[in-house]
Amino acid sequence: MNRLGKQSSAKIRKRQLSGVSMVVLAVLAAGLTFNHRDPRVASNADPDCQQAIAPDTSLDPAQLKQLDQKLGATPEAVHQLLGSPNCQLPKAAFRSGAIASREAYQLQTGDRAILAYEGDRYIGYDLESATADAPHHREIEIEQTWGLQTGESVAGYAVVGGLGGISIEANQAIYAPNDGALTGQFIFIHQGELMEGREDCAIFSSPEMPAYLLHLCGLKQRQVGTVKQGQSLGKARGYLYVALLRRDGKWTFVPPAKELLRRLLHSTR
Repeated sequence: MNRLGKQSSAKIRKRQLSGVSMVVLAVLAAGLTFNHRDPRVASNADPDCQQAIAPDTSLDPAQLKQLDQKLGATPEAVHQLLGSPNCQLPKAAFRSGAIASREAYQLQTGDRAILAYEGDRYIGYDLESATADAPHHREIEIEQTWGLQTGESVAGYAVVGGLGGISIEANQAIYAPNDGALTGQFIFIHQGELMEGREDCAIFSSPEMPAYLLHLCGLKQRQVGTVKQGQSLGKARGYLYVALLRRDGKWTFVPPAKELLRRLLHSTR
């Protein structure tokens, strides 16, 4: 090959090398772009967090006491009081016909407060304890009731249906819809009268369901104590009665959402 040919071959190789270098640089640049994450999201360690907002802040627990005067307030009004939450949690359905949006605030004690809104209205909060303890006896003051309720007995016969809840034909295990706690020792208080729960009834509560409680009856072999989502709460033998209580001052009965019922009947573990 003559000298001119060698020079032409060298130029072609340089162009080829230059082209390969550009491809490598483009791939590296794309990799950096694809691997880049919003630092707010990257610093968020909560797997349930949909969007990190202020992940590095913590709240004085004393500020939560002021929320008792904020029922019905807008999210903006709550944020003016507490500041921005650490993150937004996934939306959830508790009562029929309503979608709840939820926010999480990390407390200086290590606990976490979960606030819930329905529409543009604050409905309550619950605490997720850093050291979960088994639930104790509960007294629940209810706003209204309708005569005989499931959980009561007449002449030795169990009442298995009543207003304020639904009865489901079921002969299977019943599952925790969220991480929470099941207590079998509770009393309903209405207009000075006490209604104690039967041995096959229980109250399920969860920080992920702020302002709500589940009243369950028809449970055998109740798994009282702290439970994980999808863990068995007990077994229904023939029927399961479900009533959803919402706190708005006092507790009132509201219809449960289908999604909540589905999670009771099917394990999500």
